[in-house]
Amino acid sequence: MGRPEKPIATLNLGLLALAGWLREIRTNAQLTYVELAARTGNAYSATTLQRAASGKGVPRLSVVEAYAVACGQPLEQARRRWRHARAVEHSAALALGSAPRPRLVENAAELRAALREMYHRAGAMPLREMERRAGLGRLPRSTMRRVLDGTTMLSKDQMLRFPLAAGQLDTGTDGPGGSSHR
Repeated sequence: MGRPEKPIATLNLGLLALAGWLREIRTNAQLTYVELAARTGNAYSATTLQRAASGKGVPRLSVVEAYAVACGQPLEQARRRWRHARAVEHSAALALGSAPRPRLVENAAELRAALREMYHRAGAMPLREMERRAGLGRLPRSTMRRVLDGTTMLSKDQMLRFPLAAGQLDTGTDGPGGSSHR
């Protein structure tokens, strides 16, 4: 058995919960980090997996997903915990809740604010990953960056893909599709 892990020291309560959960599921699965890495097919090193559970920063979603699967945990729970940690991380810098709900949007500026808030509430996934999820060329990361910066607007097709790419699967209730017809 290796040396004991250092205590998790972070002010991000979402990250604290995520790192604690990662440590708990690895302990329950009775795996060392080397064994955990082997269970991921060595897609991630033992060091990367240990860093994910350290609480020093929010790890990439793919690392958290691989960690959870290797420990026999459901992907949706891993994704939910990761999104929460990212949202808490970004809410410290942003005033989330200031944008109108997408269905109540009245102009382009409010729509951009609602899309930006949706992006951050969904965990501010890296734009490269969102581009991959939407399908290459369907939602370019350069366009998403300009939307998040407030300098351009998505096309109707891109607007319908945005919530799915951001990890917001409940587009029927609060996605921008309801306001895209205005």
